[in-house]
Amino acid sequence: MRSTPLAALRALVIIATIVLVAWSCAPRVQAGVQTSLSLDPSEGPPGTSVSLTLTASAGSIFAFEWDGGSSGLADTGPNENPPFHRTFVIPDDASEGTHVFKVVNVKSKATVTTGKFIVRFPTATAVPNATRTPIPTSVPTELPTSTPTAVVNPPIDFTPAPVITPEATPAGAPPLPLDTPALGQPTTVPSPISPPPASPPVAPPASP
Repeated sequence: MRSTPLAALRALVIIATIVLVAWSCAPRVQAGVQTSLSLDPSEGPPGTSVSLTLTASAGSIFAFEWDGGSSGLADTGPNENPPFHRTFVIPDDASEGTHVFKVVNVKSKATVTTGKFIVRFPTATAVPNATRTPIPTSVPTELPTSTPTAVVNPPIDFTPAPVITPEATPAGAPPLPLDTPALGQPTTVPSPISPPPASPPVAPPASP
């Protein structure tokens, strides 16, 4: 009969140990504290920087997952005070649609809370056709037309020079000297020598 109290004591110790282990592994939520995860912004294209804010009780270690896999974000520490802040950049290869952030208790592997982010691709905006600025056409400057000056040549006298026919030289008269003028000098024709006047006829003597 003495062994019955000892066995009961051992059973109590085992039960207390199991309860303590289960309690330590369960997520600790302070009274009045609601666990939640907020995202800012909650939608955008790939490459968007998202600020994550986790509101939860202190003392637990939480991990952040992206679409059921590692997000690369650091877990919360036991000495870190809530709320917990993290920054996540949406991957460039993220597909369009809804994606899920999940907060997991590291010890119990239980999902504490989730948050959704919607990936939206930017809509291509039609760019109006750029108006081409016309290039001004250079207008050639019209140079003044020079009026040719008329050169008046002196009139050419086509009147033939008079031909001077020398008069016949009387018999017995010496020939007229002909002076050969120099080239380009006017030709001077000497006047003809008039014959000496004839002597008056001598009257015959009267008869006695």
